[in-house]
Amino acid sequence: MRAKERKILVVDDSESIRKMVKFCLAKKGYQVSSAKDGRDGLEKLIRNDYQLVLLDINMPQMDGFSFLRLINRDTELAKIPVIVFSTESQPQDKQKAFQLGAKKYLVKPFQPSQLIDLVKEEIG
Repeated sequence: MRAKERKILVVDDSESIRKMVKFCLAKKGYQVSSAKDGRDGLEKLIRNDYQLVLLDINMPQMDGFSFLRLINRDTELAKIPVIVFSTESQPQDKQKAFQLGAKKYLVKPFQPSQLIDLVKEEIG
């Protein structure tokens, strides 16, 4: 599948982060949608066909850990790779994310090229 056919959901409460990530990935041909928190993200994930989720941890309504717990209860949603990107840089936060099913973990702030590399590793 070509990059432009790859759909990515960005779940982050920061509008500026969502816009920056969408801009960077769209330049590489990815289709990017966004959600303002975990609850919004879960609703969009259930209704659409995404190949990857980029997920923040600290958000209102539903945080990233709760989001991961919920999608991993569903056998189909659990197949969608999740890259966590967060300001939380403690080893226990990373470990918890991986235990809950995250494939990669990127600490904010990050360079756009770092994110693009991780996306390419997961979905091409």
